[in-house]
Amino acid sequence: MTKCHDTREQLASSPDNWVIDVDEGKRAGRRVTFRPVFVRPWAYKFFDMAELFLMQSATIIDADAMAEGLGLPMEDCIFIRAQSEFDPEKRPIYYKPLGSMSRESIESTLPVLVDEIKSLMDRYPDEKGVIHTHTYKIQDYIMKSFRGTGGSRLMANDGPDNRDSVISKFMKSNEPRVLVTPSAYEGMDFRNDICRWQVICKIPYPNLGDSQVKRRMEADPRWYQWKSVLRLVQTYGRGTRSEEDWCDTYLLDSSFTSFSAKNLDMLPEWFTEAFRHV
Repeated sequence: MTKCHDTREQLASSPDNWVIDVDEGKRAGRRVTFRPVFVRPWAYKFFDMAELFLMQSATIIDADAMAEGLGLPMEDCIFIRAQSEFDPEKRPIYYKPLGSMSRESIESTLPVLVDEIKSLMDRYPDEKGVIHTHTYKIQDYIMKSFRGTGGSRLMANDGPDNRDSVISKFMKSNEPRVLVTPSAYEGMDFRNDICRWQVICKIPYPNLGDSQVKRRMEADPRWYQWKSVLRLVQTYGRGTRSEEDWCDTYLLDSSFTSFSAKNLDMLPEWFTEAFRHV
């Protein structure tokens, strides 16, 4: 009841900060979801608990954007960026721009993308890999393209409901399976032999079809770019998990050329130093 009361007060005091979605699902019935565009109105409840806070992450990316999102004055923040202790030779990013994966060009790029994935599977016949598709559309295209032609190595979930079980089976498998997924860019520990190679099919822009994302981007365009860089760097970090670990990453979306030029100030040095152009 307390949460409902707080939400009602926030809706009344700042209605423009809320996105309300109505889902007419057949299973769950009619469901209404309330999501804030900015979390700043609640951040003070956390920061009032102490005088000093230490926040650690490999993917803060942009201190200004993070402080802005939390409603923190930059003069009250100290940002320290450390270099990665992981040898870049053990975590190379091979940039091979096969074609743009933008909405206008994706249909012509997908067949070339599949051919490259087939080549990579031949290059790593005995090692497990992960193909980060970012969208279910790309995942479905890849899975359909491999039917009857080496598709037995591939594993994919058909939606959020069985995502965790499929990923768990992949991680436990002793066979050279290949996980094809749009939703393993964060929180996954694909250490050592769980993942020796991975593919980033597309720059992971947040979905503008999501009303919350669209509203946030309209209010703060730099946030949208920051979120995209954040997801890209997080995706890259799934494969190499320690100083002894190693994983080859292949970035195939040619849109990265313009993306990196626009966001060079946000891309961490330990990320760019791993690049190897193909």
